[in-house]
Amino acid sequence: MLTQDNGITVQVPVSGSPRQSVGPGKAMYAIVGKTAGTFGTTYGGMNGRNINFTARWEQGPGAGLTNTYTGQVGDDGFASGTTRNNLNNTNSWRSNEKMSCVYKPPPQQNPPPQQGKRMARVTEDVDVYNVKNEPDGAGHVIGILRLDQQVELVGSCAPESWCQVAGDNVPGGNGWVWGHLQL
Repeated sequence: MLTQDNGITVQVPVSGSPRQSVGPGKAMYAIVGKTAGTFGTTYGGMNGRNINFTARWEQGPGAGLTNTYTGQVGDDGFASGTTRNNLNNTNSWRSNEKMSCVYKPPPQQNPPPQQGKRMARVTEDVDVYNVKNEPDGAGHVIGILRLDQQVELVGSCAPESWCQVAGDNVPGGNGWVWGHLQL
């Protein structure tokens, strides 16, 4: 179920495993307590966090309209986006509940350390910077390393200091982190 910024509540049937396709069944929209329901068919669905589906409204006060909904599921689990109908009216929308159907990729497997390289294990999620972030603000975050990923150490590195890291797990292949490495 989602709510548009104009007060319209939309219910859309979903199917699949994970639940990523709209339909089968009838979709419905109404301004709860104020208007009668309009019913129609839907097609489209989700691809990862991306949402793209169309509702063709066939019965009720809005019969003859078609809405296309696009958006994304945010890190908070709620989906939001915009809808445009065939009269070129545009509204924003947000899901009323967290999306339990978001595809979660399998955990990334870390390759074994390569011989001859100094390797470290990430001990907790840590931001990766393009350069040492000192003085404060000198660097820019370019990504994140996740717990238990393996990285190659470039040059010298001491615990709780800036370390240059490289490898496939490092955004851009090379960056700087502050601590959170088991040497």
